[in-house]
Amino acid sequence: MSILYFSRYALLEMLLTQQLQSRNIPLQSITLSNISLNNLLIRDLSLGARKELQIEQIDIGWNLSGLIKGELETVSINGVAILLDLSGNQPVLGSLHSITASSNDNKGDHSALLLPAISRLQTDIAFRSEQGDLRINLSGKINPREALDQEVLIDFRIAGFSLETNGQFNATIDAMQMILGRVMITDGSISRPELEIAQFNGEATFK
Repeated sequence: MSILYFSRYALLEMLLTQQLQSRNIPLQSITLSNISLNNLLIRDLSLGARKELQIEQIDIGWNLSGLIKGELETVSINGVAILLDLSGNQPVLGSLHSITASSNDNKGDHSALLLPAISRLQTDIAFRSEQGDLRINLSGKINPREALDQEVLIDFRIAGFSLETNGQFNATIDAMQMILGRVMITDGSISRPELEIAQFNGEATFK
């Protein structure tokens, strides 16, 4: 057991590398800063031939009793930058296109919608392209399953492409892995030469 403990950094890095290679996702860099009984800290993650995905820090916290039930206490993802190709000549995610291809292949796989319970989720994402940048801030939680249903509650802020908006995203994944949700815009604005809206709000449901 002591050998496994002192080798935990190398073992986890090898496992992550193998998982990425199996999906044909190029790994540029990764630093495992901390692995303990209640925390995993990853820094300087860079994926893709052109570093299409870069993450400064991923901080995941849990307690052992919750982890056994598939629950996490906190997930904080900071400094996320995603490079997009919107020219139409290449895949939007470049060398990371296999990520979306894998998601499409699993559309009929119910396990693809099983989410870990997260008491506090926080992340900020910057999408970058030659056409402009878009930043999204997310905060919320994913509740544990109750009676085979699971609820996702997310507050969001979007800024970019002359759009600014705040809102909420609520969704329920039912026993059949169907998603029922609602998106609410509480405060939005658009400022473009051809269109200017000082304030708008509204909501939409989907399934």
